[in-house]
Amino acid sequence: MIEILKVMEANGPKIGTAEDIARSLDIASASQEMMYAITLNQKNVVIATHLVMMGTLSECLVHPREVFRHAIADAAARFILVHNHPSGNVTPSKQDDAITDRFARAGDLIGITLLDHVILGTEGYYSYMDEGKI
Repeated sequence: MIEILKVMEANGPKIGTAEDIARSLDIASASQEMMYAITLNQKNVVIATHLVMMGTLSECLVHPREVFRHAIADAAARFILVHNHPSGNVTPSKQDDAITDRFARAGDLIGITLLDHVILGTEGYYSYMDEGKI
């Protein structure tokens, strides 16, 4: 079962770090990949958390329209992508890098900024923002 903790509730507290996200979404040990989009206002306060795709053991394909329809409906200024690696290893794949780049470019075009892409696993988390890749 997926548990979304209080910090991820609509109009919740600010998202300050990737660690906040890692503590808030209990999907690290899930048996299939899942991707969430967390929409934020201009002050990085959570508007909503949306499950945008459920994948297989090793793959979760998501199209930008699945994320941006929520971000636009929420009147979001920013968003964060979060997904898990069922293997536990949080090292990003080439596909993860490509998805991050695609969403960042799409967000730039429509004025909704990709703030971070966080990968969760039993080994911890990986943050593209923390690693300077966003």
